[in-house]
Amino acid sequence: MQIEESGVVFGNFNEEMCFHIEKANFYENKLKGYGIKSTEFMLFKDNPAKLFIVEAKTTAPNVSSQELNKECVVCKQSCKAWDLYKHEVETKFSHTLTMQSLLYLDRLEKDGISSRFTSISWKKDLEICLVLVITSDDKWYKNKDYISQIQDALRKHCTPLLRLWNAELLVYNKDMALEKKLIVQP
Repeated sequence: MQIEESGVVFGNFNEEMCFHIEKANFYENKLKGYGIKSTEFMLFKDNPAKLFIVEAKTTAPNVSSQELNKECVVCKQSCKAWDLYKHEVETKFSHTLTMQSLLYLDRLEKDGISSRFTSISWKKDLEICLVLVITSDDKWYKNKDYISQIQDALRKHCTPLLRLWNAELLVYNKDMALEKKLIVQP
């Protein structure tokens, strides 16, 4: 299975182990129009059981920028571009985790969804990893120190979410995602 998003191709994944939640019927037909956000996809791996929730973005605003941007959907005030970005990424991860939990609880339709994702054991031994992939070829995003700054700032912002789910958050640039076999060479 391959998923094209933000100028890259994610894959090649076993269809049984990958769930393109952004294209799921229950999301597109019943939830998307109501302010509910989704990441691109989820990937499940065995031994140890690990659930990767993957969001792709072409770029990220400067972490230290003080420039005010548009109104934030969370706080309804003019916010810095970086604050808007953090809110959006956190919301997508949070809503996706909630939808995955609702699938397990039979609160969403399961048609066409691999049993891997409808019957995930949510026991303590399931590792949850939230992954943001920034796909730009711009020199800023090639710099692992800059990617590390983005990751640290997102982790700080998402601390409540990470604590609730006992999850980790990783940020990869295009090269790192290639190395981790999340995306394929064009």
